[in-house]
Amino acid sequence: MMQIKRRDCLLICFGAILYALVLNMLIIPHEFGEGGITGVTLLLFYTTGIETSLSSFVLNGILIVLAYRFLSKLTVFYTFLAVATMSLTMHYTTFLQIKWLPLIPSALLAGLVTGLSMALVIYGNGSTAGSDIIALLCNKYFKWKISTVILIFDVFVVTPLAFKIGLVKTFWTLVMVVIISKSLDWFLQALKKNNHK
Repeated sequence: MMQIKRRDCLLICFGAILYALVLNMLIIPHEFGEGGITGVTLLLFYTTGIETSLSSFVLNGILIVLAYRFLSKLTVFYTFLAVATMSLTMHYTTFLQIKWLPLIPSALLAGLVTGLSMALVIYGNGSTAGSDIIALLCNKYFKWKISTVILIFDVFVVTPLAFKIGLVKTFWTLVMVVIISKSLDWFLQALKKNNHK
């Protein structure tokens, strides 16, 4: 039987809301890109106008269905909770898609806060779905390393984005992605350390 914890649900929802707000307030107004499924949703939005909330929910939903057999029911529930919360927040906060800050501070702040939001979701035993599920499936069927699959997928996503958003925004996207990675690790360690006190 699933042991759903209220604390985990709150952490996941708060992290997912934060993630969606960063997307609408800092990333989309400056046409930054990102890796993974979020990068695909941004590419679709920039080229076709398809709302990020819709494409994110559909693409991540497909991945959750594909990975259902390989993940625990609790992980599937928490991942769906994160994806649904993220998509709903993205949908209802599109009015925030205006330039709040200049380009460079937006990239730096987006990296930092996205790292925090992902750390909260992961610390709550959740997942934001996306490329990590693709990586798990490739590892299961082809024995490919998870980190390698994520890197390859990110390169495949960022490359076409670069043609759409240009070199300057691609550069700041890459800076943002590095900050996300570093801040995610830092916040996750800080949360775990604080929990052990």
